[in-house]
Amino acid sequence: GLLYYVPAPAGPENSGAEVGCTISDKSAGWVVAGSVFFFVFNFAYGFGPIVWVYCAEMFPLRYRARALGITTVACWVGNFVIALFTPMLLDRIQLSTFFVFGFFCFLGALVSAYIPETKGV
Repeated sequence: GLLYYVPAPAGPENSGAEVGCTISDKSAGWVVAGSVFFFVFNFAYGFGPIVWVYCAEMFPLRYRARALGITTVACWVGNFVIALFTPMLLDRIQLSTFFVFGFFCFLGALVSAYIPETKGV
């Protein structure tokens, strides 16, 4: 099944212990797996490639290689920050973490409505 552990709060009663939950219901495991598949499928044709295409088109040709290098580094730094802070957020605000992610998804959808056309740049 799916395993998820959160370190227990420090204290004499929890020395080195971990608390966590295991999803042992087979149908819940399928729901989790289906949700992950659904997310990856939709990201693959949506926000995933749009960023790379837009970055490749928005810079003039003579600056494009260097600018794409900078945008790639920015993307990887953003991925690192998300990977770094997700366990901390899950520890402190638990499942409300996903409301934070949902807020940024909503904000991304709003911003994408105002991105200018790159034709002729």
